[in-house]
Amino acid sequence: MPKKQNPSEDPSEISTLPTELVRLIFSHSAQNSRDQYDHDLAQRSPQLPTEVVLSHVCSDWRFIALNLHKIWSSFTIYHVPSNPAPLARVNQLQVYLERSIPAPLDLKFHFEGASIADARNLEADVLQLAAEHAGRWKHIVINMIGVKTPLQLAPFVVLFRDLRAPQLEHFELFWTFPRRTTSSFNPGPRTPIATLLPRILLQGCPKLTYLGLSLSSSGLFLPPITTCHNLTALDLNQPDTGDTYLTLTWPAFKVVMSLPLIALSLAEGVISTWLEENIADFSNTAMPYLKHLRWHGYDRRTRTSSRSSSWATTSFLGHLNAPMLKTLSIRSLQNTWCSEEFMPNLASVETLYLANCYRPDPDLIPSLAKGTPNVTKITIQDESRHGMQDYVFQCLLGDWGERGGVGSLDTVWKKLKEIDVLIVGNSSGPLNTPQYLEFMEQQRNGRRQQTQLRFRFSKKIHDELRACDWSWREVYSAEYADKAGNDLNSLRSSCDFGYITDQDYHDFSIGNDWYLGAC
Repeated sequence: MPKKQNPSEDPSEISTLPTELVRLIFSHSAQNSRDQYDHDLAQRSPQLPTEVVLSHVCSDWRFIALNLHKIWSSFTIYHVPSNPAPLARVNQLQVYLERSIPAPLDLKFHFEGASIADARNLEADVLQLAAEHAGRWKHIVINMIGVKTPLQLAPFVVLFRDLRAPQLEHFELFWTFPRRTTSSFNPGPRTPIATLLPRILLQGCPKLTYLGLSLSSSGLFLPPITTCHNLTALDLNQPDTGDTYLTLTWPAFKVVMSLPLIALSLAEGVISTWLEENIADFSNTAMPYLKHLRWHGYDRRTRTSSRSSSWATTSFLGHLNAPMLKTLSIRSLQNTWCSEEFMPNLASVETLYLANCYRPDPDLIPSLAKGTPNVTKITIQDESRHGMQDYVFQCLLGDWGERGGVGSLDTVWKKLKEIDVLIVGNSSGPLNTPQYLEFMEQQRNGRRQQTQLRFRFSKKIHDELRACDWSWREVYSAEYADKAGNDLNSLRSSCDFGYITDQDYHDFSIGNDWYLGAC
């Protein structure tokens, strides 16, 4: 008697599934693979996208895939000078746009680091095609870093000017001038933006909830934000390339503060020109809905932080009137000067992120701690083993800076439950382990509420620490190296040690730190 075949082993069994179920499987597969495909594309090692694979298995699957508009509604272009076939990507975009009708569109165009001559025609063709389908835009990202001059951008302003995007919810446009390569390059005047007059999408984008603009594009590509009543997240920043920036005047920034924003991301350059002379008005102007703030502190024009720049940081945070603020992310402070008057009133803040803050004023963290007494979680990202985390733990151990003296251990961040330290650099040498051990000892002795302490390291640092690298003996004394190794073993047994995972880096670096729930 022949053995009965298991139906699950029959390759034709999937053909018996109802078409609607196959459609759901296709949609789920395409959606789940999208982020990985975009990542591979950015690394210039892409596989075929899922929707293309599904449409080339058999005639039945191809018929289903070609008529499943949703799986063709997402498209990404990463253009670099070495791209061998930019025209092919334009043709692919056209195919996707046609197959996706009438589904809402998720389009991401990245033109970073390419020469102007190399990218000009590709950008024009891509953006022209996209503009023809503006009525279906839902999620749009356009990144033109280092590829355009102001005159060359004029056609794109005209192209987007009279569009209507009734389904648009998320719009990002990051553009800046190329780095100066000759003394004759002149990007033009850097005039502060005095009014927020719309330049694009003049026919409306009523569903817009997230708007991200670099400082250098905000004057040219501003949609009608004052009539976007659903706008809850605004990112005004300056990318790390180029040397061009635009700032907002106080009247223009007052318009920003009047928006019903839940999340706001700012670079110091946005407000530095007017803050000092308008500090009283700023302090009296509330942002009643703001829950998530991300602040970039140092001057990205020069990669340095002057006294006036750091004054803007502490003055802004010290006078911010945001009674509902829950998440505060502070990034890129450098040699920050802290005035004696700095005392933020941010009692509602529960989550604090500190990233790449170098050599802060000794009084910065104690003053920040006093102004954010209800923080329950602190995350610190640094490239050094002796960066901002050392200042935070000094404060937790009772050192309140030069002006604050030594504080009581139970009066700073009393509700703190989690501390995550992410060290992403490759610097060598031991951790400042003794202060971490003292912190853990205080918890064991009941002198401090129990707080979960996690360390995440780049692979190089983690491997070195795991071995208690005895090469430290070549730099430090043998006694110090031995004690550092023993202390490190004690710390490892007391808290959570590990690698920085892709998810850790994504959560911290991409944006979950400032607009959670805002979009």
